[in-house]
Amino acid sequence: MQDRYVGDIGDYGKYGLLRWLTGMRQVDDRGGLCLGINWYLFDEGPLPPNNDGGFTQYLFNPSSAERSLPDCDPTLYAAMRHIVDADRRYVAEVEGSGVLPPDTLYHSASLNFDHTPRPQRESVRQAWLTDGLAALDGADLVFVDPDNGLENPRTRRYSKKGPKYTYYDDLPPYWKRGQSLIIYQHANHTIGGIEALVADRCAELRERLPGANPVTLGFHRSSARVYLIVAQPRHAGLLDGRIHSFLDSEWGKGANPHFTRAEC
Repeated sequence: MQDRYVGDIGDYGKYGLLRWLTGMRQVDDRGGLCLGINWYLFDEGPLPPNNDGGFTQYLFNPSSAERSLPDCDPTLYAAMRHIVDADRRYVAEVEGSGVLPPDTLYHSASLNFDHTPRPQRESVRQAWLTDGLAALDGADLVFVDPDNGLENPRTRRYSKKGPKYTYYDDLPPYWKRGQSLIIYQHANHTIGGIEALVADRCAELRERLPGANPVTLGFHRSSARVYLIVAQPRHAGLLDGRIHSFLDSEWGKGANPHFTRAEC
């Protein structure tokens, strides 16, 4: 995640999904799930020429495919519009905005190696991971939000681009202590296409997290994004029901839905 993405169309979809899965919008007799967010916050500076992170037109001049987005979550839509209009595009602004449940836990420390000598990067990253585990200890559902997604074999862990990824071995400590997971995965420019990406990620998660049965949701506005949902057995029925109701809502309706479920 980067501050410059706050309010972007992908950001709107992300919070819409989190609000639904935690029970903030879809209230049922099993109540809410405490959410923890590890932002994997990374700073790449101002918007680049390709406008990456600048896709906010859905808030002011939506395309035909985007016109139903306000109806998906009117409260969230108004909050995103206010943040973008006020030029307050920061993760801290989201944390204080009330768009996520009030008991949400956050790990907001940035992870960036620009000014860290290579010999120190391993210890810096390990300390950052340890702090994140401590900060999110009380959560039922942990969302990890790396800039690009799960690890890429072409990017080394301690290179300057390494902090843009979550590595598979970051995840077992959450899983072993009984927390369900949602993992962000950017899906553009993937060798073999989204189907191959999803199959690979799901296979790896099953191998790394004993008993895992991932569910995958894709968001189809602007850049393609995938959310890998890995539920603990005690959360599986609740989350599966909420995923079904989410896809039956405005988020998943119509001939050109915003979210769809992918085979995993």
